Amino acid sequence: MIQVTIDCFGHKNTQTAHFRKIEESPDDVREDAAGNTYIRYGTGANCVIHKIDATDGMTRRWTFGAWADRESLTYANGMQDTITITAEE
Repeated sequence: MIQVTIDCFGHKNTQTAHFRKIEESPDDVREDAAGNTYIRYGTGANCVIHKIDATDGMTRRWTFGAWADRESLTYANGMQDTITITAEE
């Protein structure tokens, strides 16, 4: 396992042609009972997930985690933010 910094679409900081430059197409989009929209980038058990808040329909935050747990994850990262995750080599 290694530590990797990713952007809001899951591009690694070593992918200079894509990191913080290229928007990806979503792999799945779901809405919860409260009207929040969840957008999945990646098909693995853990992936980048964006949440659009139903309160204003504008606030978009993201995290990295299990798609199955999307409604209980904490979305604290703005679209310009990067995070460091543990990934397989």
